[in-house]
Amino acid sequence: MSLFLTTVFLLMICVSGCATVVSGKYQNIPVTSDPPGVKVRSSSGPYIITPGSFQLRRNEDHTLVAEYPGFEPQQKVLKHKLQGWFWGNILLGGIIGGIVDLSSGASDDLVPDKVHFDFTTTGLVIESRKRSYLESHLDTTDEVRFAILNELAIKGMTKDELIASFGKPTEITEEGKYEVFIYESRTPKRYYFKDGVLEKTELGKASELSKVSERPALKEFQTETKGKEIEGYQATRDPKTGKIVTYPVSEDEQKK
Repeated sequence: MSLFLTTVFLLMICVSGCATVVSGKYQNIPVTSDPPGVKVRSSSGPYIITPGSFQLRRNEDHTLVAEYPGFEPQQKVLKHKLQGWFWGNILLGGIIGGIVDLSSGASDDLVPDKVHFDFTTTGLVIESRKRSYLESHLDTTDEVRFAILNELAIKGMTKDELIASFGKPTEITEEGKYEVFIYESRTPKRYYFKDGVLEKTELGKASELSKVSERPALKEFQTETKGKEIEGYQATRDPKTGKIVTYPVSEDEQKK
């Protein structure tokens, strides 16, 4: 009996920290730009000249700032979210495996997993489209705001929010009970709306990013980002709800 228990214990140790071994504490984030040769610095300290990549801790949020002569700096925010296989490690390795992965940070993934900065005329038009929408819709949730700024689609988005994120669709059609937005240049290409709300894509479901709001880590994000800025926006804590809210600031305020 004692031999059996010893074997089980050793097996748990072996499988514990599976994500730590497979993923590691850091995630490689490729960064590109148009044109190339843009200086990008991370909130964690280091900087690169594009194209290049950062090795960033998986269990922290990061802000990347790109600077190009003659243009206003651009910012991209990366959030950390729990990997799906974390729960599998709990089943295999028990609480020990979960504690190891959480403490090392290997249980998380960064979203988005790659970043592109566009300083061309087209890129500036896209940034203007996003900012225009967010300035006129101050009640946009943090998750949707993040999705729009990073050109992502998440379940529960309205049609106007997806257009703010992606631009106008190539085609709009109907399939049964769904209104379908088609974007020929994107993957997936088809986005299904029911009663004006994004319900799924042609791959079966909208982005897993929507699950960020279900995690305790969102509160950590709200605490850690208090007072930080996304280009053209100021973040602060709502005294009534305790949530981080963002609002547009004028150019004069940004220079202060």
